[in-house]
Formats: sequence, structure tokens, C-alpha cells
Amino acid sequence: RRAPAMNDGAPPPAPRRQRPWIVLSLEDALLDTRPAVLSVIHLLSGATPDDVAVLEATGELDGPWEVARAAHPWIRAGRPKPPPAGGWRVIVNQCGFDPGDLRARAERLYAQREWRQEAPRIDAARMAQLADVAQLAVVTDRDRAGYARAEVCLGYTFAHVTTAEDALRPDGAALSRHAPTGHFVGKGPRDRATAEAARFVFHDVGASPLAIVDKMISRLAAPVGAGP
Repeated sequence: RRAPAMNDGAPPPAPRRQRPWIVLSLEDALLDTRPAVLSVIHLLSGATPDDVAVLEATGELDGPWEVARAAHPWIRAGRPKPPPAGGWRVIVNQCGFDPGDLRARAERLYAQREWRQEAPRIDAARMAQLADVAQLAVVTDRDRAGYARAEVCLGYTFAHVTTAEDALRPDGAALSRHAPTGHFVGKGPRDRATAEAARFVFHDVGASPLAIVDKMISRLAAPVGAGP
């Protein structure tokens, strides 16, 4: 019988945790889409970020392309403040020229070039660190072509992806198709509902996704029994 190997009295290596699944929301946790949206609105209407903030503060405009539609006549009318109440229809009626539905033009501008202005909220180096201690997946409302563009901005490639062709939040299948349980890093009520439907632990990034990821890396990299 072969004698057991000796290690010269050195302590055995500390056991490590089994790598959990962590799924991240592309639009809400990983990627800052705001610069691209503001650029498209500006190209369509001439609106500055301050103009957009004024119009969004009314709470009467449904999405960025309605903001662009309202901004176009409002700016040409001299930016009256406060903007006419009642949504884009009232603004158009009171301020003048209606540019029409801008959705198709906005989406074309975004797809052609403005998507490149999206910026990662979590850098690729941190994502690589997280991948060392966890199994990663990403979920997005985009189709596969849209997600491929996002990967260029992220500078990071995921092996496991849920796109709009697979499942849409708050369907729990957006997460459970990757694992029976795990952690979901996202933002807001819809992502929370998705996590609950899939029985995942939800982590709301708020304004600081880096802090969430750094905390996960620190906890998962620690040896078993070294604390929470």
C-alpha cells in the first residue's frame, strides 16, 4: 500500500464554496443606456439634458420618444416654463408644429450608431473577478442582435444569456432557465417580481451596482467558515 503524501506540516487548503448562479440585468445593472437615449432625443429635437429633465419632470410623457416629440415644438416656442400641462398632445397643440411619431426614426438612429454611447456600469475586470467565484448569466429585453451590440459596449462576453426571444421579465423563466435558484442583480419592482417568481434572491443595485458586485466578490472569495 502506498503511504499517504506528506505536506510538511502545512495546513490543507481551505475549502471553497460551490459557485452559485448570479444573473444580472443588462439594462438596469450592467449598462448605462441614458447617454445613448439623450443623444437620440437631441438629434430628433435639439433638446439638451436639462430640457429633457424639465419635460420628464411633468410625469406626463410616456418614454423617451414622446419626450422628443414634445421637445421639438416646445423648444421652437422658446421653452415656455412650465411646459403646457396635459402631455405631448397639449404641448403640440399649444406650441405648434408636430413632428409626428418619432419612434421609427429614434430606433433607426440608435441602431445605426448611437448605441455606441452606452457605457458599462460594472467594468470588465470586475465581471471577470465575479466569474471566478460564481456562474454568471445576463438577462435583457433586447433581441440577440441588440444584445450583441451591448457586449461591445460592455467589453465582456457572457456564456449564458436570456434575450427577448427566450423570455421576458417578470416571467421567472428568464432566470430559472439557467438554474433552479440563485441571485438576481437588477433594479426596481419588475426585477424584484422576476426574482420572486423564479425563487431567486434579489439584489437591487440602486445607484451603486459596483458596491453590490464588490460585496459579492468579497463574500464568495472568502474560504468556507470565514464569515458571511
